[in-house]
Amino acid sequence: MDLGVIGRAAGLFAVTNIDDILILALFFAQGAGHHGSTCCIVLGRWIAAVSRAGFTATDLANALERIKRLAARGRRLESRLSSQLAMPAGPNTGLGVPVDIGQIQRRIALLEQEVAAKQSEVDKKSEELGVARAANWELAWALNYRL
Repeated sequence: MDLGVIGRAAGLFAVTNIDDILILALFFAQGAGHHGSTCCIVLGRWIAAVSRAGFTATDLANALERIKRLAARGRRLESRLSSQLAMPAGPNTGLGVPVDIGQIQRRIALLEQEVAAKQSEVDKKSEELGVARAANWELAWALNYRL
């Protein structure tokens, strides 16, 4: 074992557990001169450490069990929501059972035809608007210069 590593570990322990070290020093100071006090202090410290580790392990086990319960509940809620939304909202929102790809492609083709028809209407209206603007300009020019 490397003594440098042991020294660094002891220093780190002392820095992070300074309160425990001070309390232990007080216990040892109070027990000075009493037969068996050192053994009782060490035994009490060991029991405290073991019980703390036990509580930590119990807390961890409880937390893991709670995570499992919450995950199962989340899956149940997701399944319930999907089953309730599948029929009324499925086709409109994309939730629920997927629609046939062929049906989707036919719908796309139909919508593209509608877009092409609307674009044709827009082009015709734009052309009519251009003619109306030209006629309006000629009429305004004629009125302004006849007077």
